[in-house]
Amino acid sequence: MAFGVSTVCLADALRSIAGPKARLITFDPTQRLTDSWNSAGLWQVERAGLSSVVELRHETSQRGLPKLVDSGYRCQLGFIDGWHTFDHTLIDFFYIDQMLDVGGHIVFDDTLYPSIHRVVRFVLANRNYELAGIEHVDHYTRPLLRAKRMGKRLLHRLARTNLDPSEAHAAIFRQIESAQMVGVRKVSDDDRRFDHFAAF
Repeated sequence: MAFGVSTVCLADALRSIAGPKARLITFDPTQRLTDSWNSAGLWQVERAGLSSVVELRHETSQRGLPKLVDSGYRCQLGFIDGWHTFDHTLIDFFYIDQMLDVGGHIVFDDTLYPSIHRVVRFVLANRNYELAGIEHVDHYTRPLLRAKRMGKRLLHRLARTNLDPSEAHAAIFRQIESAQMVGVRKVSDDDRRFDHFAAF
């Protein structure tokens, strides 16, 4: 939840769509600690009049999401903006996917972090998800990122192996190179073979 900015925006949008039955579950084990967020996110939620929509769970998402899965909970939207390591982000995706209805969306924030960027690439290459939306960084930063990644692509072409992504996946990955936020849509439930793998 942190300062509650994303929480307020999501909760307000949910309430306008779903009305009084709208519900947003958020995880933050440090929200009420005075040496951390000092309830700043909760204060924003209350100030916006959204306390009836938002449910804060005082635990990490890696502990809380499996409990939601076990309870049979279903959702139509997941927003991933937690601990910014590859493994934590992938675990969040893994459990949200189990609850997400087909046609639902997952939004990954801070995809300029290499760890999160790689999770998004994994999802688009290996799971039944399609690119649904991209929010790019400001126009000052984008050319630098594009030049850096173009150089990497040229080097990869000189030494391409069967461990590189397919051309189709590489084309999708180019679309998200300078993305700050990426949304994906679940096309169908997981139907992979037990040994499936696509390079990402």
